[in-house]
Amino acid sequence: MTLICAPAGSGKTTLMAQLAAADVPGEQVVWVALDDHDNNPARLLATLVQSVLPLDMAWEIDPHALVANVTGRGPEARALLAGIVNALCTVPAQRVIWLLDDLHRIVDADAVGMLDSLIERLPEHVALVLGSRTEPALPLARLRAHGELGEIDASPLRFDEGTVMTLAQHRWGSAPTLDVVRDTLARTGGWAVGVNLLLSSSTGTLRTALQRETPPRALFDFLAQEVLDELPPDLCDFAVDCAVLPELDPARCQAVTQRSDSRDALDALLRRHLFLSVVDDSQPVLRFHDLFRDFLLAQLARKPAAHARQLHERAAAAETLPERAIGHWLDAGRWSEATDLIARHGLRLANEGAYAALERWIERLPADVVTTDPRLALLRTECAWSRWDWEQVRLHAAPAAQGLAQLGDMPGMLRAQLLLAATLGALGHLQERAELTERIMQLDLPASDAAQFHLQRAWSDFSLGEIGQVAQHLACMNALVAQDPAQYAPQVAPTINCHFGGLPGVTEAYLQFAELCDSVPKPAAMPWHSTPVVLGAWAALWQARRAGATQALRRAEQIQHHFGKVRYVLLDATHLQGLLLAATGEFDASRQMLEALLADLASSDADGLRRVWQRPYRSVLSRTLWMAQDGPGLAAQAARLEGPLRPCEWPLTLGLVDSVRGQAALLAGTLDVAQQALESAVAHHARYPAPAFYADPRVALAGVHLRRLDPARAWATMLPVLLEIVHDGTPGRLLLEPAPLVDSLLALCPAGAPMAKQAVELQRTLAGWRGAATSTNALPEPVPLSPAALALTEREREVLDLVAQGLPNKVLARQLSLSAHTVKRHIANILDKLNCDNRGQAAALWRRGGE
Repeated sequence: MTLICAPAGSGKTTLMAQLAAADVPGEQVVWVALDDHDNNPARLLATLVQSVLPLDMAWEIDPHALVANVTGRGPEARALLAGIVNALCTVPAQRVIWLLDDLHRIVDADAVGMLDSLIERLPEHVALVLGSRTEPALPLARLRAHGELGEIDASPLRFDEGTVMTLAQHRWGSAPTLDVVRDTLARTGGWAVGVNLLLSSSTGTLRTALQRETPPRALFDFLAQEVLDELPPDLCDFAVDCAVLPELDPARCQAVTQRSDSRDALDALLRRHLFLSVVDDSQPVLRFHDLFRDFLLAQLARKPAAHARQLHERAAAAETLPERAIGHWLDAGRWSEATDLIARHGLRLANEGAYAALERWIERLPADVVTTDPRLALLRTECAWSRWDWEQVRLHAAPAAQGLAQLGDMPGMLRAQLLLAATLGALGHLQERAELTERIMQLDLPASDAAQFHLQRAWSDFSLGEIGQVAQHLACMNALVAQDPAQYAPQVAPTINCHFGGLPGVTEAYLQFAELCDSVPKPAAMPWHSTPVVLGAWAALWQARRAGATQALRRAEQIQHHFGKVRYVLLDATHLQGLLLAATGEFDASRQMLEALLADLASSDADGLRRVWQRPYRSVLSRTLWMAQDGPGLAAQAARLEGPLRPCEWPLTLGLVDSVRGQAALLAGTLDVAQQALESAVAHHARYPAPAFYADPRVALAGVHLRRLDPARAWATMLPVLLEIVHDGTPGRLLLEPAPLVDSLLALCPAGAPMAKQAVELQRTLAGWRGAATSTNALPEPVPLSPAALALTEREREVLDLVAQGLPNKVLARQLSLSAHTVKRHIANILDKLNCDNRGQAAALWRRGGE
């Protein structure tokens, strides 16, 4: 990495332009000028991806899909960084020079952290050149110590006597006297832009009027006025008016100034070296230096405000980039045009992660415009939804839906209602959600929307205890998706999950949805592909197909790994992995995984998600302790689950609290307490079962009767459970109960009973699962989905051990007899697998945990 760090006007961009223009065989150069819009992780990564797309690279995953999956700094962003690095490794050029100018605009800590992660991962043949007015918050000391940083500060960029003479000779055809040169250097300190301005001025009194202590910015404004005064009036007006444009080309300049000779005017400015840099010399496209543009805009501000507004109006009308056009309409005070453009492109920009820009634009609009336009309300809903801010979603979604319905915007109205329905459920307003979904489903809905609202109805019925309707709505959803799986499956997949698992008819619905998704051509991996795979894994668990569950989880892990994480599937996948580990006897690993899940949930920014699902997910952890017959551990969790139903929580919470309390009492031998709690749990379970979250309390209650030496009552309690399992084909439910208890209860089946044959078959199925878990020919355990738990190769362990010892890459390469490029690739893989941003984090993790 090379850092060019110097104040404004020192010549950083000129130097970088010279680097870009150098024609070196085997070398490719890409350039990106960063701006304020890039000051967040998602937009910065999108800009970086866009800048390298012209390179001849092979992407393993569609870069646009990777960009769309990023919501902030986290595993998704790291997956995108890995995608960029892997693609850069395929560039046929011997060397790539990647120039990032104006880095001082990037001050967001997460965005800077992403850049640090990129630097850690860059392959050896890629040189990163950063131009900045201030020293960035990157680990420069470490890079210096490792010999991986080249630095250019203001000193080598300053003019000396010889370069002043050369500049004057080149630009004006004659060299000034030595006194003039020395006076210029004395007054400017060799500051490049000051030297240019001072030499450009023909006013002799100017030099004597300046004081050495004059601040550079004040010096610039003073000198720039002198330079501007020497321009022909029409060229001066042209420069000032064109300052509203971030980039200048003949077409845009002609639109703003209404001059047909804009190309000639740009050439004239360029010939005068008027602080312009060439972005693209084919059109041409030019940019004023930031300082000079600021100065010109200050001159423009002295003119009547109506003139500046008119210039922005013209610029907006001619602008082909919506983001720039929106800024011009806002600067012109043309709220209607700005609003229309924001509304027209808002959903696309939201899909690209530009939520911060959308909210910033909307904040600039007058309050009466924002509150009366339902299109803006929908965009505010989308922005709030992106961060799971349920209260804000509820605030904006209802007026958005009402207003869009009045405008006849059916798709927009349905989108707002869909987000509102999901949010009402997340906030615990279950009856209100049910009424909304029922009302919407009375409409003549397009198939895609009907499918999503059938899913919402399934959610609603599940939350309200209408269990018999859940599978019916999922079947209707599948029938609608089947009309056009390629179009509808990607829309439905992000909102379906495991919570219905184990309910009557749901396993079949999961498998059917997975089959529909499998029928969609998949030229490249997309985030939504993980949903049907995880649903298939859940179905395999309910059906007690261990190999199927394991293989599906591996596929899901691969997709997750490609994208860092797919947020709407990660909870389901980790939840399943924890249960699967417990079902195969790996209780410690299961407990650790589920404790990590709870910790992540507790730290989530999504307050509604945390409030609704904290206790259900704690009951999943309790379930694994019940399976392990860990009495003290289960008692501790039961105590943490206690309490009345809280705002936002669903009624199923009461059943799981009673169930865990009863299980803990049974293991403690307090049978009266256990029976009372479990009978209460059974009453709740009858209406609010949730097999994916808590164990069937009838099994534990049968265990109480067994402990009381009442086998007949124990069998009578267990029989309805077995009948349901046989009817639904879900023997996996018994895998999530303590194995000794299940075996004892199945052994109670009378030899001549109608259930005898099925009981024997269930015993064989469970024995087959357990045999697979201990067989030497069994498939290995599924790899945990958490990237931090992915196994490192032996070589990666060696590399990480030396990194933890503080060795720089060059020393490390010599010690392991590897090339520096290979070491960089190993470190990139280590960071990716351990879910770390930089080598310091990975080293700390290694030192804490060892192997």
